[in-house]
Amino acid sequence: MQKAYLKVFWYDTFFCMDSLSQIVLGASVAVIATKAKKHRRLILWAAFFATLPDLDIFFPAINDLEHALLHRTWTHSWVIQSLLAPLAAVLVYKIDKTLSYLRWWFVIWLLWVTHSALDVCTVYGTHLFWPLGGGPLFLGSVFIVDPLYTLPFLLTMVLAFFAKQKNAYRWATLGLVLSTGYLLWAFLAQQWVLQRAVTELKKQNIIYQKIFVGPTYFNSFLWRVVVLKKEKYYEGFGSVFDKNLAIHFKSHDRNLKLLTGLEKNSTIKKMKYFSHGFYAVAPNNKKHTLKVMDLRMGWSNHYYFQYRVAQRESKSKRYKPTAPKRVFFRPQLSEIKTVWNRIWKENNF
Repeated sequence: MQKAYLKVFWYDTFFCMDSLSQIVLGASVAVIATKAKKHRRLILWAAFFATLPDLDIFFPAINDLEHALLHRTWTHSWVIQSLLAPLAAVLVYKIDKTLSYLRWWFVIWLLWVTHSALDVCTVYGTHLFWPLGGGPLFLGSVFIVDPLYTLPFLLTMVLAFFAKQKNAYRWATLGLVLSTGYLLWAFLAQQWVLQRAVTELKKQNIIYQKIFVGPTYFNSFLWRVVVLKKEKYYEGFGSVFDKNLAIHFKSHDRNLKLLTGLEKNSTIKKMKYFSHGFYAVAPNNKKHTLKVMDLRMGWSNHYYFQYRVAQRESKSKRYKPTAPKRVFFRPQLSEIKTVWNRIWKENNF
């Protein structure tokens, strides 16, 4: 059990937490909200509180899928954060009276709500209003780890940490302006590629049910388009540097027939919920097991969120439900190079 959680921690730290982004965002918010009063101490406190919501990856769960469903639920809820912030402020105020109790309350609350707001920009899904309902929200406009967002922000906050109070405030403000501007750029780029995709689908007379546009690994220049059409899904790529705005789509089978007899299974329902309906099915382990894949992150059957959900019965073509087990996958260096080349050169990928 301990080894399994360490493995989950490694993958989810790299892809789902990106704690460094949250730390620098929190540090910037804290410095600005307090006018950089004793900013070095505030930055350290901010790093601590900005990381807390993501510690839910250590919470126990009965299986891998439940572990994924638990992440970014109550710890990321604006409702729960608003209730816990005054209690956290009491504890901090007893230790550090740099700020008044009310100011600590405000700063901690601000750190948490901005953390969750940033997470909404990614594809995972964040329960901002848990337990009031509404389901997880996601824009999918920023990859979970994006150096172009994090590194400039990190630089400004390092400069802020070592600067005097007045200059620390200026560096923190610059970092927040740059990072927010980048989020806006990514959203606009996503919407532009979406419009290109919709136009191309009309030209090809492809009637679809759902469409998703998300960034490829570590950038906001190359975008992947996923289009659902009942038993099939289409996949295409568009770069912001493409001279030819047409998007070439490749068709893939979702293999939904393999779920025959499993439609009412709770694991399948939860996987549909987790993926917002963007899922496909594939045989695994020489067709002895069945896996369900979230199509929103990864491509060509190399998906970050995929789970073995059923096992083939002996001497039968049918599958029997099993406890969901995550099939771990990390992008290979060759795939990252492929993404980099496609950003600048138009091809069918």
